[in-house]
Amino acid sequence: MEVRLELILEAAKGAQRELAPLLFVHGAFCGAWYWQVNLMPWLAERGIDCWALSLGSHGGSADHEGRNTLGTDDYVADV
Repeated sequence: MEVRLELILEAAKGAQRELAPLLFVHGAFCGAWYWQVNLMPWLAERGIDCWALSLGSHGGSADHEGRNTLGTDDYVADV
């Protein structure tokens, strides 16, 4: 089974700093969009690449019908 996960990039603006990129993972009832409104643009303006992941069956990721069958191990595998 192929799993399609939503992954959003907010690329660093201007001079990129010597910092590792950040990966944002949402909690319950959210998706990658949660980080996209304020935090990712703010950090990108400060030269940090930001990635946000929608866990399986959340946000723009595939298979919303299967959400009730997923557990912690599935979400760990997504990350």
